[in-house]
Parts: sequence; structure tokens; C-alpha cells
Amino acid sequence: MLTDFTFKDTGITVKIKKVSPMVVDDVRASIPEPLPPEQEVDYGEPRGKVMERNYSDPNYALELEAHNKKVAALVQKVIVNRAVILEGDEWRKEVQDYRDFILSSTGYPLAETDDVLVYILRVCVGSKEDMSDLIDAIIKRSQPTQEAVEQAKRSFRG
Repeated sequence: MLTDFTFKDTGITVKIKKVSPMVVDDVRASIPEPLPPEQEVDYGEPRGKVMERNYSDPNYALELEAHNKKVAALVQKVIVNRAVILEGDEWRKEVQDYRDFILSSTGYPLAETDDVLVYILRVCVGSKEDMSDLIDAIIKRSQPTQEAVEQAKRSFRG
């Protein structure tokens, strides 16, 4: 079942559908976390010197932060691409206009290759609030309804 979602800042309306919560886990699992560097630790006798991962290494903290930002951005893209349904073909002209604008303004083509994402994230979304509202609406839409929870309780054999 599809639901209308209107972006507050642009007034554009799209359809959204439920998205499996497993999508987030799948994206996270597809991008392994960086490993912290190893360092030699001397525990003295009888254990001696041992190589251990240094989770408090400042460079590792920066790598982990960059990794988490990358994963969050990809999760957002995957959720949007999976949940937002575009109807008709009118949006394609707006995407081409946007691509042309970026090329003429910078001399370089837009890096994003997915037209659906270009339309949603660069044409429909008018502010960070629009983006947050869209993600919140998708996540809320994907949560089980109270009716579904009650039905599951009734069908549970304990």
C-alpha cells in the first residue's frame, strides 16, 4: 500500500511504501568497519609481549567516524531509493534540467548516476528538515501497526 508524502519546502508529493528494517542491517553488513591498528603490549611475565588492537588510536577514531558517516549516508540513500515511488515521467525532465544546471555551473557532470536519487534528494528535498521528515515518514510507515501486533498476539500459541 502506498502513502502520499509531501515535502514541506518544495511542495512536491511522492508516494512512499514500507521498507523492511533488514535493509539497514544489509547495508551495514555490506561495508565492513575498519580495523584498529595493532600494537605490541608487554604484560610482563609469564604472558610477555602480545599484539593487540588499539581501539583508542586517534587515527582509528577518525576512520571509524568517517565509516559511520558513509554508512549512514548509504542507508539513507537505500531507504529512499527502496521506499519512494515515482509515478509518470515528468520527473525525468527535472532531473535532466538539474544535471544540465550542475554541468553549466561547474563544468563537471553530476557525480550521482541514479536519476531517482537525483530527483528525490536534489529536486524534491528542499532542506535538511525535508530529508528528516521523509526518512521519519518511511520509518514510521514501516513500523508494524497496532492492529498487526494485536493479530500476532492472538495467533501466538504459548
